[in-house]
Amino acid sequence: ANIFDIVETENDEDEQETGDASKEIKDLCADVSKKYSGIAPAPSYIGIGCSTDTSSDTSVESFSIENINADISAENCPLGMNGGKIINYNLSDKYITFVSSYHENILTSFAGYLASALSKDENISVVLLDSSGKLRDLNSNIRYYSTYEEMNEWNVFYKDTAEERCSKLVLDADNNCVMSEDAQHIYIIINSFNDLCVLDDTNVTISNFKSIITQLPEIHIHYIICDTPEKMNGERGAYFHIVRDVDNSDIEDFDNFAIENHRDWFDASGIWLGNISGTTGIFDISNQPSLNKNEGVTIRNKKAESVFRFFTS
Repeated sequence: ANIFDIVETENDEDEQETGDASKEIKDLCADVSKKYSGIAPAPSYIGIGCSTDTSSDTSVESFSIENINADISAENCPLGMNGGKIINYNLSDKYITFVSSYHENILTSFAGYLASALSKDENISVVLLDSSGKLRDLNSNIRYYSTYEEMNEWNVFYKDTAEERCSKLVLDADNNCVMSEDAQHIYIIINSFNDLCVLDDTNVTISNFKSIITQLPEIHIHYIICDTPEKMNGERGAYFHIVRDVDNSDIEDFDNFAIENHRDWFDASGIWLGNISGTTGIFDISNQPSLNKNEGVTIRNKKAESVFRFFTS
């Protein structure tokens, strides 16, 4: 079916070749979109994180959008693919998850993907704190905060929500602190904790997160923190402002970080995206895999688990 222009070559064999097929596909899609305005395009955040580096020997793996969309939840969140198999991640049993990479653009795009994917779970609420401002137009199901003024609004909302939930904590029969009534779990995705805290010069963001993350995971607020190793270890970075409080000691070097002293909800689990080498703070992986720029790995207790080609927005 000759849906593209045929351009005849001037060689002896009178061979034919297609013209600019990609441009014609775009033009065709644009025309159809205008004609049938009720048809929405497939969500763009479901995609393969593919490097534009042509020297890479990686290729895009095929996958089914329908299969990915079928059962996305906090318990079963797809991160990417490995050999045609979707790699899922359980975020429901973690109250803090670190996502790190040397590449800030990858972290931003992955934060956008996670927010959009998790928002499909009707049983949770998703908040995206994005100092980059690049993820503002994801979808209406996500609470989005980016500017200085918006961060002030967020701090008020966060304080009120945390106080309301804390007032509902009771002790159960086993003397465990639990919520007295069901409350929707909140997932707060932070694209650069360091930059966010610099933006919020009142330090309210830091003090709020430190007190709740390290003391009251029982109020069902989960945190996914995306940042580079350098910024996570920075003056206002998540490692030293959060993890040091968890360990309850002054950490000079993460080689001396006592994982076994953490609360059960923190087990040095997390996600690394892109090529990896050298020191990465809490993600100094003992069995460090070889990754290219569009691959990632799940980590638990400083050991690599599943390698995958990650999805991005």
